[in-house]
Amino acid sequence: MALLGTIAAPLAVFCAVPLIWRWLKSKAEVAGRTVFITGGSEGIGKALGLDFVKRGANVVLMARTESKLRSAVQELEKAKVNPQQRIGMQIVDVTDFSSMQTGVQKAAKEFGSPSFLVTSAGASYPGYFLEQEPEVFERTMRLNYMGNVHAIKAVAPLMKESGGGHIMIVASAAAVVSFIGYTSYAPTKFALRGLADALRNELGGFGIQVAICYPPDTETPGFAEENKTKPPETKACFPADAYAADKVAAQSVNSLLAGDYHIQSVDVLQNLLVSSMAGVTPRTCTCLEALLLPLVTLVQQPFWLWFDYQARKYARRAGGTSQAQGAEQKKES
Repeated sequence: MALLGTIAAPLAVFCAVPLIWRWLKSKAEVAGRTVFITGGSEGIGKALGLDFVKRGANVVLMARTESKLRSAVQELEKAKVNPQQRIGMQIVDVTDFSSMQTGVQKAAKEFGSPSFLVTSAGASYPGYFLEQEPEVFERTMRLNYMGNVHAIKAVAPLMKESGGGHIMIVASAAAVVSFIGYTSYAPTKFALRGLADALRNELGGFGIQVAICYPPDTETPGFAEENKTKPPETKACFPADAYAADKVAAQSVNSLLAGDYHIQSVDVLQNLLVSSMAGVTPRTCTCLEALLLPLVTLVQQPFWLWFDYQARKYARRAGGTSQAQGAEQKKES
């Protein structure tokens, strides 16, 4: 028992010091800075825009639909904390690099080089792999992955010239775990993780800090639309209620300004899952995460069993239908 106490005391200090340092260290300044947000007309993008405005930032929202953009801009205008703040918009299509580049250049001419870029444009089209057309996979990859590439390609040179900035890639919890129904969606988010890891390393020397965000299920128009076609097994894999968009946005911005690479989610269990897959990237609380890793490994196991159970239910249902049809055909012959 004495030996345990001797080990526990320094171990507690070893874990506590980094946490205290993270809490005490200075945060990135956002008041008076300019933030560009793709996918900013609704959903998480708009919620992030509102949060930045409440912190005193100038915000430019970028999306395809003018009516939604104007409505979002009006909402952000009401959230300003001082009259000097400026809110703008640019109609862009992130799947078209020329459109993205033109929109960024116009916004930069009016607002100056952005200090922050948030890439939030994206969508999910859940469905069964055997039933979805290849075009769905191509369209989703072009929007969710290439849309990020286009936005960062347009903004990163401006940040390089101005001496640095912050880029937050908005991925998804599906960037670290995938299951039935998300074969067209999850790969696009896994790709963003690879992009973020490489960019964090490559652009760091220019003062550009890259972070990746993993929002859990969030109450947004996009999530409501996704649920209309989501297979029942997909819903059953994670049946928990969605989080409020403002809570997800506030936690994400707090984590970004704290300097985290893996943006901390409002879902603690998800944070542990991300931690277990951090690999050779900066961790938020290295010592604590290392100590919890064995426990997290055990906790993860029931999930894949549950996912496989749901997938087998689908297979039995789909296969049973085919077998029944085959039996009927044999009777008729």
